Amino acid sequence: MVSFEMMSITKERDWIDALEARLGSNAFIRRKQIEERILRTRGTSSKYRGMGMMRSRIFLFRSVLRVVGLYERGFRNYLDIQIVEREVLLPGLPQTFDGFRILQLSDLHFTLSEQFLEALLFRLKRISDEMAPCDVAVFTGDYCATVGHNHVQVLEDMARVLNTLKLPSWGVLGNYDFMELVPSLERLGLRVLLNEHAEIKKGEERLFICGVDDPALFQTQDPLLARQGILRNECTILLAHSPQISKETAMLDYSLLLSGHTHGGQVCLPGGRPVINKTHVASTLMRGGWQEGRLLGYTSPGTGASQIPVRLNCPGEITIHTLRHLPI
Repeated sequence: MVSFEMMSITKERDWIDALEARLGSNAFIRRKQIEERILRTRGTSSKYRGMGMMRSRIFLFRSVLRVVGLYERGFRNYLDIQIVEREVLLPGLPQTFDGFRILQLSDLHFTLSEQFLEALLFRLKRISDEMAPCDVAVFTGDYCATVGHNHVQVLEDMARVLNTLKLPSWGVLGNYDFMELVPSLERLGLRVLLNEHAEIKKGEERLFICGVDDPALFQTQDPLLARQGILRNECTILLAHSPQISKETAMLDYSLLLSGHTHGGQVCLPGGRPVINKTHVASTLMRGGWQEGRLLGYTSPGTGASQIPVRLNCPGEITIHTLRHLPI
């Protein structure tokens, strides 16, 4: 079992200063203020409790599903994580990156159910054993099922996922994730991109993975800062928890936006129409592939589930994006 030791005040001050420099001072201050407000109002206000339904409504919804006989089916669907492979024709992708495979996980919400982690690890092992190898893994936020400071189990689950993947891994934070997660996630091997980018090189050619902080609740994203120093027309992939920044991203010369947050609705009517949508995301961006100007995008319906461990007419997924060179 992984041990997560408490940091000394000196060490905590060091990582706070480092995260502020990486995220940007204004964004850092805004995020910390909202995090503190969440902790003060938790249990009395729904406004900052992870953008979900109030506890009483969750209980009512769960009860209704049980009465109509859909809860158990929805729980089985939640554990039946799909593996979705797709090809992305990416203008400007360097030729040496043709066939580059990105495994995306999103909205894991660990600790919602003890059975979820084993179901996820089983499928990740299947990918490793039976499918063409992936080159990198990306995580598009919401590792936690509840907000607050109790992250030990989340980190233990993430350690097992990263150990199973054994891939270079980058990620961003979601609206359920506090900044204090970052140092521990990075010790595990997940590089968290806080309005930053990373460079992947093959010979003389390169591809950039950029990441912004959560645009959904904290609204501390800075896609311009994230690509600072990257030349125009370089191939850039942006990770963002929510696709709601598609328009501002499309104006900044990004090539591909990978996101999550919407859960695709999670509980949908036949045909995929969400029963409830509180994400403030346009229906065209709710799930799957889309395009905004020259920007290509993909919204994962999520790998796990939020608030209630049920999925209906909207399976969770592990997405594998295979990039294909398309000359400009």
